[in-house]
Amino acid sequence: MSDEKSHIPSECRSKAAKATDLVSISYESLTSLFECTNNKFCMRTNDDKGKLLESLLHKIHEAYASTDSLGIIVLKDMPKNYSTLRMKVLPLAQKLVNLSPVDLEAMTIPNADFQVGWSYGKEKLDKDRVDIAKGSFYFIPLTDNILNDIASRDNCHLEDIVGWDNTAYKTPNVWPSTSNLKEFEGSLKEMGRMVHRIGLAIAQLCDEYLSRHVRHNPFHTYVTFLVEK
Repeated sequence: MSDEKSHIPSECRSKAAKATDLVSISYESLTSLFECTNNKFCMRTNDDKGKLLESLLHKIHEAYASTDSLGIIVLKDMPKNYSTLRMKVLPLAQKLVNLSPVDLEAMTIPNADFQVGWSYGKEKLDKDRVDIAKGSFYFIPLTDNILNDIASRDNCHLEDIVGWDNTAYKTPNVWPSTSNLKEFEGSLKEMGRMVHRIGLAIAQLCDEYLSRHVRHNPFHTYVTFLVEK
């Protein structure tokens, strides 16, 4: 009997084998290194976190900077509320797609280039072909109206805000109003905030790694973009 893998070049087989050796980080380890106070996301710098920081920076190197890296980090040991949220969100997503065409159309926003609310068959994979393989629901989990929040934070007028020209940013979140999706908004926002916090932690580690290894790299680049922008 012939080897099913014999037709695959040895280099490809080697890379495929390495794909199983994904870099993983414990959720508790990652989140315990950071804190959010006064709307600022900061790394804890006390002595007992020093070894943890070095360990996580080594993980960043393995995942993103090693010659054999896949550019992937797997988060493990997720908290119980993640599984609870996941079990809420997935059935709610099914209920969403089964809403009436009228209800879905009410959450379809052409003026935001279909990047807010419901989108199906609107986004183009190329010039002549639309994506009908999936439906999408777009929202910002941290706030329903990001430009208003920025204007309030910076004590300025909406027209004075620069760098936010994408029409999606100028459009508030939209949510289903049907009685069977009352938990939809809250569950998605909670899940989104968890993902956002994880992203901030990874970004902070990347900034720390780059500050040590890349000359002339502006410190806090990723975190500044994700938090202040």
